[in-house]
Amino acid sequence: MRQVLTLDACCLLQLTHNLYKKTMENLGLYSIAFLLGAVKFLFAASIVSTTSLSSLEIAVSTGLGAVLSFNIFYWSSGYFMRIAKEKKIRAIYNGTYKKKNVFTKLNKWMVKTKKSKSGFWLICLFAPLFLSIPLGSIIVAKFYRQQPLTYPVAIISISILAFILAYLNEAIFALFK
Repeated sequence: MRQVLTLDACCLLQLTHNLYKKTMENLGLYSIAFLLGAVKFLFAASIVSTTSLSSLEIAVSTGLGAVLSFNIFYWSSGYFMRIAKEKKIRAIYNGTYKKKNVFTKLNKWMVKTKKSKSGFWLICLFAPLFLSIPLGSIIVAKFYRQQPLTYPVAIISISILAFILAYLNEAIFALFK
């Protein structure tokens, strides 16, 4: 009985060592996936899928990076909007303000989408995906911060999209092998 326990402990120690070794070898890849997910979430899984990481590792790494980035920019969006407003007021006061074209196609589309019935869901689900995570989270906070479902919907959608993008990239890359 004692030898069986020693054998199990030895196998457990070997498995732990192998897992630790694999994790340390891939730490740089996890970091790259995390940072890409934090900045440009849509393309992060495609870029990292060319490495030796599995789809699950890619999904978790990019998803964690995107969720962390979303949290930082969502909760500090008031600060960023206040700085932009102060900068504009300073420029007007100094006489260096150049009036920008407010009616761009993207701005018109965003306002039209915001006012539609499904605007809340579209912006919460897809603004962080198609825009960068920082810009998308600021737009989500600017439009819908007062609604209680905004934060959970955005976090859940980012988490689900991380897995969808990782496994979709695996399927697409498998077609070319």
